[in-house]
Amino acid sequence: MALSDMTIAKTVDAVTLTANTPVPVWTPAAGKRFVIQSFVVSSTVATNLRLLDASGLLMIVPLQAGVPLYVDISTENGVQSALVGNALQAQSAVTTTINGTFLGDEI
Repeated sequence: MALSDMTIAKTVDAVTLTANTPVPVWTPAAGKRFVIQSFVVSSTVATNLRLLDASGLLMIVPLQAGVPLYVDISTENGVQSALVGNALQAQSAVTTTINGTFLGDEI
């Protein structure tokens, strides 16, 4: 999938994560699944950001405080939610505020 094929950009603007509490960052439209192709995210404190498909772990993203991290997974098929309607959630072991953008599609 080329960047021009991505139709969804979900912006995460100053979302506070309370320690060990998942927060939805992308809820697909009814009857759809999210497909992440790339994202950029930053955190106010150093943390291992956990991205979850509903409650299932998709990936762990190590973040330094205040340093945006770009992750490109578009060279493969991206990361797709397991079930229609699952939300992409973010979770951290420490309280932090995250900012960023998730790029992809809903299918």
